[in-house]
Amino acid sequence: MAEYVHLQMESMVTEFEQMERVGLFTSKEVKAMVKKRRDFEYKLVQRQKQKKYYLSYIQYEICVLNIVMGRRRKMKYYHKKEEIEYAIVQRIHKVFKATLLRWSNDMDIWMSHAKFCLKWNKKIQLSKLCTKMLALHGHQPRLWILAAKWEFECGQSEDNCRNLFLKALQLHENHKEILREYFRAEMLFVEKKRRRMLILRNNAEHVEEEDDDEDDDEEKAKDKMLMSGGLARIIYQMARQVYPEDGEFAVEFAQVAKLFVQIPFGEKVFNAVRADLRASFPADPQVCSALAMFKVEVNQTNYTAMDKVMEQNHKDEQGYKEMEQAIDNNPDSEEMKNEYFQFGFQLLITTKAHPNSSVSEQRFNKLLEIVDEIGSSLSNENLTRLTKFLNSKAQYDVTVEKIGDRHVTNGELAFIRLQALTCKLDSSDDVKDGDVINGEFVTSLPLVAGMCDETRDAFWKLWMSRALMENDLVLAEKIACEYCQVADIQICFVKWFVKVEGVERAYQVYKNKMMRTNEVSFHEKIVKLFTSCNLNQTEAEQMHENGVRIFGETSVHLWIEYLKFTTKPIERNRVYHRAQQTLEGTFVQDFEEAYNRVSTGN
Repeated sequence: MAEYVHLQMESMVTEFEQMERVGLFTSKEVKAMVKKRRDFEYKLVQRQKQKKYYLSYIQYEICVLNIVMGRRRKMKYYHKKEEIEYAIVQRIHKVFKATLLRWSNDMDIWMSHAKFCLKWNKKIQLSKLCTKMLALHGHQPRLWILAAKWEFECGQSEDNCRNLFLKALQLHENHKEILREYFRAEMLFVEKKRRRMLILRNNAEHVEEEDDDEDDDEEKAKDKMLMSGGLARIIYQMARQVYPEDGEFAVEFAQVAKLFVQIPFGEKVFNAVRADLRASFPADPQVCSALAMFKVEVNQTNYTAMDKVMEQNHKDEQGYKEMEQAIDNNPDSEEMKNEYFQFGFQLLITTKAHPNSSVSEQRFNKLLEIVDEIGSSLSNENLTRLTKFLNSKAQYDVTVEKIGDRHVTNGELAFIRLQALTCKLDSSDDVKDGDVINGEFVTSLPLVAGMCDETRDAFWKLWMSRALMENDLVLAEKIACEYCQVADIQICFVKWFVKVEGVERAYQVYKNKMMRTNEVSFHEKIVKLFTSCNLNQTEAEQMHENGVRIFGETSVHLWIEYLKFTTKPIERNRVYHRAQQTLEGTFVQDFEEAYNRVSTGN
């Protein structure tokens, strides 16, 4: 063991000497580095290997590399890299390999090694790493995609990238993600080759397709097919044959082709994919919506208005026409109508990309027209999205109008309508309107059980806030004590009641109507509240006794608060022993620890 460590340290002598000679590290720093590396080397040769030592060694060497690079920039000295940086990089590769040899199932280590290779442009090591990784973990499709990406971006090898995709498709036959990324890679290959030819020939006209009348030889015909995106089209056709009914998967190919639409070959591929989608999925709502969105996102017309607002309005109009045509072809499809709404709503909420207010106004008006056209076919879910948006824009009258009578059977819509009515009432002082809204709250009570948790809590908070704002003691008490069993709402009511009627009357309400609430959090908060309000001794003791009687088996907090309340040593000892006998299991130990902290003032 010691001999091996000494051998490793001897191999670093030249590195240490050069570091000190060129002034990157002082003699003291070099000695500390020698000691640190020796400690790591001993840890690596222990009989029982531990992953953390390998990873710590790698992290230490990477930190040394960063320090060296920073000091080189400061000194403007860039010689002796082979003796210093390259030696450290080789050592890091060596430790990575030893780590992967023992913990080959840890994908984080594989990814870290690959990132290190990418950072230092180690193409050969990265290629070898990909080969080993795929041999061990080839059952994971994402690794094949990553390896192909690295080969293309770092290795600059189109052939290796293509071979990896083909091998991946052999192992993972017709895998969706691999097919899509292979399609993307072929589009990138053509674009890269096109740019290279533009640079070499310095004439864009030579890159375009040549005249069909020319007698091209086999090699030129192959290049012509590749440069026109022919291989990408073949991949798309293969994917369509394997998944003929999956419109969403086909749309993903169109999304990729859309990225290259400003290039001649990319536009042809995009148009071919879009035409196939339109012909194959005329009744698929998601496909029709995607085609309409392409009209908005991609400007393939000759409309070159100087006014960007006019240009965007023109593209929006094309998208609306696409969806209207889809609805005309499928007049009985409610899904298509709801997809039309979602298309219009998506345009509206993404108006931030177009800060001009006229675009937002036109999209908003068009969305309301869509809702009127759809009518009762609009789903409650989409209506909920719309009315929430309307409330956020203070369009309260429109909210109430669009909900109509649906709030009678749907809890979410009932709450949104109540929000709109309440906000509308805030700008009016009509007492009758307040009574009407309170009646609306009462009418909505049977729907509360069907609301989601977030909406249910918001419903009670809104109603309680209305009652407290109007100083309606009877209604607020009825909400907190009869209708609602939410601890936060009840605590809010008690706090308000203490301010209005005093702590004694508030305690009587708690004692008569809330004492049996089966939430320990409520009792813990109510004890804290009344303690801070200086409740009289007798009633405070009754409150503590009630809390420990109901929740004394599991609540350490209530026992601690009871002990803080008692001042006489005899009573405190009695409460302490009661707590030890009442608490269950590990709660006794938690209680003793908490009691010790309180006793010592911590």
